[in-house]
Formats: sequence, C-alpha cells, structure tokens
Amino acid sequence: MKDVNVAIVAASFNGNKGAAAMLQSSIKQLWSRYGHQLNINLMSTYPADDRRLNPYDFVKVVSCKPGKLVFLAFPLSIVFKLLSWLPPAKSLLKKNKVIRAFCECDLVIDESGVSFVDSRGPVMNLYAFVTIATPLL
Repeated sequence: MKDVNVAIVAASFNGNKGAAAMLQSSIKQLWSRYGHQLNINLMSTYPADDRRLNPYDFVKVVSCKPGKLVFLAFPLSIVFKLLSWLPPAKSLLKKNKVIRAFCECDLVIDESGVSFVDSRGPVMNLYAFVTIATPLL
C-alpha cells in the first residue's frame, strides 16, 4: 500500500481544547486505519507552539498563519489553478510550502467546526472560506 498524505486545516494542538480534541481524535482514527503509511501535514496557525506540542513523528507542522494564508497562499492557489496546464509555473508555485503541502496530499480534513455562523461576522466567515478554498483550488 502506498503512503497516504493528509492535510488537516483549522485545528491545532495549541488552540482551544475543542480544536485540540478534534485534531487528536482525527490523528488516532487515521493512524488506526493507515498505520505507518500515514503522513499528516498540520496546517497550523500556531506553528511554533504546535511543533513544540506535537507528540507524533508522522505529523509535520506547516506554518499557515492567517496573514500568510489570506494574502499569499490563497492568491497563489488561484494562480496555480489558472496555470496548472503549464508545468514550469506549477513547479515555481509549489515552492510555497502551503501550496506544496496541499498539492502532495490525498485528503484534506477541515476541522473548523462552526466556522460559517452569522454571528462570527464577515471577516471570520471570509477567513473560513479562504481556509477551505485554498486546498480546493
């Protein structure tokens, strides 16, 4: 069986306890299914803290801070989608760690919970959209 590469977005070891619990549960369920073939990219908004708290050797923490996601990775993912037919452009865009992590994954798990709720406001809803639109592109 080939390796299974998974990206997990909108969760962290360092965030609130609900996010940490969802993350731990997902990791344990994925491990029970795929075992040593599993590789996880945790797309973290708290990369330094998550690296420190990460107890798993098969979980790689990728810096995905909000500003980096909204103003760099999301626009690059749009360009990537538009130029995906052009191998040199694809290769150049994959130099971005966030884009590369999403391109190399077989599955993206969004653990944002109740992100699309009216009471969160337009800025948070826009951020939630960008969080899921980037890997889709």
